[in-house]
Amino acid sequence: MAIIVGFFIATYFAPAPSNPAAFIATESNPALAYEHVGAWFGKQGAPVRIQLLGVIHSAPNRGTAILRLDGGEPQVYKEGQQITSGVYLTRVDASGVEIEQQGQQQKVMMPMNPVPFPNKALQRLP
Repeated sequence: MAIIVGFFIATYFAPAPSNPAAFIATESNPALAYEHVGAWFGKQGAPVRIQLLGVIHSAPNRGTAILRLDGGEPQVYKEGQQITSGVYLTRVDASGVEIEQQGQQQKVMMPMNPVPFPNKALQRLP
């Protein structure tokens, strides 16, 4: 009997339940809703193919790399710069670069036999 009386007293003095709909907000834009839900499970898209064409390593944390993404045009990126969505150039040294992609570090090494310049690519100025 005491248990039943205790249960009813606890239920009577318990705080009123809040509105659960206030915690579940619906997003009018489905793309934004995907962004919120994607954060729960991790937003892993297709990995980006990165080709290292050259590096300029002058001092720690000040390196620059020439990269080609997915066979596109070569572009210059500074150390610490975001290359594309979710892909960062984290480190540049003389032997290669480190890329953070989908939360994982990857090392991209300089090619052993770089492609030679065309004959008239570098010309002496008069």
